[in-house]
Amino acid sequence: MISVGIAAYNEEKSIGRVLSLWQKEPVDEIVVVSDESTDRTDKIIEEISRKDKRVHLFRRSKRKGKPSAVNEILKKAKGNILIMADADVYPVEGLTKHLVKHFRDKKTGLVAGHPILTKPRGMVGYWSEISFDLIHEKRKKDIGWDVTGNLYALRAGIVKKIPEEVMLDDTHIALNVKRKNFDIVYEPEAMVLVKPPETIRDFIAQKSRTRAGWYQITKDEKTKAKRSVMHDLKLSLPLALKKLLTPKGIICLPSLYVFSLVVWINGWWQWKRRKKVLDVWKIAETTKH
Repeated sequence: MISVGIAAYNEEKSIGRVLSLWQKEPVDEIVVVSDESTDRTDKIIEEISRKDKRVHLFRRSKRKGKPSAVNEILKKAKGNILIMADADVYPVEGLTKHLVKHFRDKKTGLVAGHPILTKPRGMVGYWSEISFDLIHEKRKKDIGWDVTGNLYALRAGIVKKIPEEVMLDDTHIALNVKRKNFDIVYEPEAMVLVKPPETIRDFIAQKSRTRAGWYQITKDEKTKAKRSVMHDLKLSLPLALKKLLTPKGIICLPSLYVFSLVVWINGWWQWKRRKKVLDVWKIAETTKH
């Protein structure tokens, strides 16, 4: 049995299309946890669930953040394979078969999907394009436990609950999969479409919360980091040198390095202040479809 788990908060712009695309996939149930959405998200899901009994809505009366919603999905989902996906990314047809095939190997605990950017615009879009290209190349060589919360599939029972104040639920789950001696696989053909931030403010907000999460994972859990300022710099140099040969690269790359440093510093500060998940996880509005 294959379950899909989606944590949603005020996703009225995308949730209808997201669910319609998942309905075309060979899955047995779609569990959506709405974290006290205040827009039309719940109504849209309810309308769809009346027509498709595979779709189940669990509404929360108090907003607690994504990690808590993930815990509810882990509890409610009945499948032996659970596909976790964001509520604002569009699944590309056929991704389910690409994810599920890896679980024939009993040692496979998690399969990470491949996020693809949709229409990156301007300088900030170019920054995101470079970032996604770099992470894609890294994951092809060595996925480690650096998975994306946009899309991954998990063997049921390996992780039953995560701390509700963890900032990177996906990385925490991947880390625990590794600790239990299961393998993590990267599947480039399992794709979802992701809208990148369009403003510097949203870029900083989105990247800073990720960096804060890395500090939390590596410092609080005493785990050797696979992400750092120097790591990102070394990883990006070969691609950066190629991009510098283009007019856009000459203009945009220096500023990318400056703002990358800014987000690492901001992420460190957020972690150091022990800010709550809901304080760190601000919505980047321009990433919504």
